[in-house]
This record gives sequence, structure tokens and C-alpha cells, in this order.
Amino acid sequence: MLLESFTALKPEDMIPDEEILVDRFQSWWVELKNVFIAIATLVISVFLFYYYSIQDQNIAFLIFSAVCFFAFLFLGILIFSSHFSVRYFLTSERIMVRNGLFSKNIRAVPYNKIQDVQLKKTFFERIKDVGDILVNVAGSSEIELRLENLNDPEKVYTLILEKMKARREKFEDLLSKVQP
Repeated sequence: MLLESFTALKPEDMIPDEEILVDRFQSWWVELKNVFIAIATLVISVFLFYYYSIQDQNIAFLIFSAVCFFAFLFLGILIFSSHFSVRYFLTSERIMVRNGLFSKNIRAVPYNKIQDVQLKKTFFERIKDVGDILVNVAGSSEIELRLENLNDPEKVYTLILEKMKARREKFEDLLSKVQP
């Protein structure tokens, strides 16, 4: 899809020999509320336009329904673009969050800098198998990265933990070779 290509990682965004292991957008389920508002706006605008264009051709209601219709279009574009503007990547070397549909803002944290990883799911998110992953890095009291509204977050969470463990074991192995 065209919008997906706007937010894809380019070779210049990656470290040599780095592989993409997971590539995800936010879940559509969180946009459901906005979709309902957009559909309600469309239904109201169509109803008002049809009703008042048949009844007395009142120009004020025709204008109101046209405004509602354009509001629907705007909401639709806003929902669609907000969904595709945030993309999450787990690579062989780091976790990356890319923001922006036409602009580009990439935040990345290498696995060896991660201090703590949290998986958060509300009751409703558990039903839909959606959740958030919060990443803390060493030397910071703030959450460094938020991977919000991920489908199947347990899979991503487990992969992050596996990568952290592999990095720690690799470091300990190197350290044991250096020390006599």
C-alpha cells in the first residue's frame, strides 16, 4: 500500500547487516471510536441532506449537511493518516519507533541499553489482544520508548526479552574471555 511505503525503513535508517524482525502499525481497534464518530457524521449529513432537500429546500440545512459531509471526509483522512503515521520495528540490533507520514522522526534503543520492559494491557485490550510495551533504558527514570496499541504484544515482548538475554550473554562471554 502507498501509505505503508511512506513509513518503511530505508537502508540509510539501518545499521549494516541489521535485519527487521518485526514490523507493526498500531492496532485499528483503538481507532474504532473515531470510526464510529465519522460514520455517525456521515449518516447524519446524508439524512439531513435528503430530508431537507425534499421538504422545503432550506439552504441552511443543506449547508449544514454539506459541512457534516466534509467533516466526515476530514475525520476519515485523519483516522487513516494517524494509523499509518506510527510504525514499530524490532530489528536484530534495536527497537525503533518511526513517527510521521510525510516527515520522519525515528527513535531507537539498542537492546543492550534496555534496563526494563513492561507489558501493559487493560481489560478491554486483553479481549482484543492489544497492548502497550514500555521500554526503560539505563540511566533514565523516564520511559524511553512506548510501543502503543500493538496487536499480539506478548510476541513482541517475548522477542525483546530474548534479544536482551542474548546481548547480556554475549557481553558476559566477552567479559569472561578478557578476564584471566
